[in-house]
Formats: sequence, C-alpha cells, structure tokens
Amino acid sequence: MALPKITRRWVLPSLDGPSSLKLESIELVPPGPNQIVVKIPLPLPYVPLSDGAGVVAAVGERVKNLRPGDKVFSVFKPAWRSGRQRREFGVSNLAGSDVQGILSEYVMLDEEYWTPVPRNLTFVEASTLTVAGVTAWNALYGLSDHQLRPGQSVLTEGTGGAMKTVKSDGLVTIVGFIAGLAEQQPSIVDMFFSMATFRSVHCGSLEHYSQMIAAIEQHDIKPHVDRIFGFEDVPAAYKYMSEQNFIGKICISVE
Repeated sequence: MALPKITRRWVLPSLDGPSSLKLESIELVPPGPNQIVVKIPLPLPYVPLSDGAGVVAAVGERVKNLRPGDKVFSVFKPAWRSGRQRREFGVSNLAGSDVQGILSEYVMLDEEYWTPVPRNLTFVEASTLTVAGVTAWNALYGLSDHQLRPGQSVLTEGTGGAMKTVKSDGLVTIVGFIAGLAEQQPSIVDMFFSMATFRSVHCGSLEHYSQMIAAIEQHDIKPHVDRIFGFEDVPAAYKYMSEQNFIGKICISVE
C-alpha cells in the first residue's frame, strides 16, 4: 500500500479544552525499523485520541508480527505485559506525555501499540476496546483468585453506558439518592472490618487484552456505539461528550 506524502491530524495547540482543537496537515515519513503505519479506514469510524482501529498500511524492517493489510486496534499500555500494574508501565501510555495520540488519518507507532481486531467485530466496534473494554475486563477478571462468577452481582458507580450493555436476561437493580447522600458515610474502619477486597483498576495488560479478545470472539460480544461524528466535526464530538447524555461510545469517522 503506497503512503501519501501528507496526512491530517487534530492537535491541541493550548490547554484551553476542546474549543482549541485545530486540524493540521503534516508530512508522512516512512516508518522506523520497529514502527508500523496504520491507515484509519474510510469511512469507518474510530474513537479519538488513544482508541482506534484500522488497517496496517506499511511496516518497518524489524516488525515481526504485523503485515500490511492486517486489521488492528490500539493498545493503551504496551509496557504492561502481565501481572500486577507498576508505576513505570504508565510512562509509555498511548496519547500520554511521551506518545502522540491517534486522531489522524495515518498513525505511526511502534508495533507493540497494536493488536489484532477480534474476528467478529467491525473497525468501529473494535475501536472501543482500547481503554474501556480492557478496563472492564480487568475489573471483572483481573484478580486470579477473585474472578467474577455467574450469579454474582456487580455494582457500577455512576452507571454510564453499563446499563445498556447488560445482557438481556441479566438483572438490574437501581439504587438512587433522591434526597442526596447522607452526611454520615462509611469510614476506613468500616471498610477494614468488612473484610472486603479493594483495588484500583486502570486499563489492562497485554495478557488482559488477549483474554478479552478470546472472550469477545467466543461469545460474540458487541460493544455499544452511541453516535458517530465526521472527521471535520471533532469539536462537536467533544461537546456532545461533555453534555454527558449518551450511552456507550462516541466515535469519529475519518473522511
């Protein structure tokens, strides 16, 4: 696949929020030895910044596992391969301080930032897995000795898109706070004597990605997409997200 000389991407020239987003054209150079270039397909959509899916357009000479034409989606923490998360794994986060995001027609990153798209998903569906998908998997199955089992209950704080994605024969119980929260809240001592297990969850490891992909293919799981915006309408997509009136994922179609 021949590469164009120029590609477009959205950038933040300042920290003033989505209103400062600017569309710019840049030169597209050949990939480095360990890099691959991914063409975000037209008119298929993807989620901006760290989440995206596309087709490998070109590869560097030392790329081992991916070839032009392969369908891939992005990996958020490639340094976290397995086991418990450590602080140093966050240094190379996709769309972090050291690595550019992927709100672009073509994206050039090391091979480790990409993994094959599940066979049963479209590009738009696969683009939703980079952070939200693997974080949910890690939350449910990340502790080998405390994995969720059929018949158990899951509490989702704030709900968000989780209500829409509950299996049709699942049971949902809504607990509301019509009069607001009580002044007396559980203390650290209460949590200590409850003998509960507490842990933070932030994305997932490469091992979690592999497990998630296998489960998605085996059970034909389909992520829910709320709305798709055009590539020229990125600021509108951010505005729609800020209104917090959606269920599922918001995607960007590269045009």
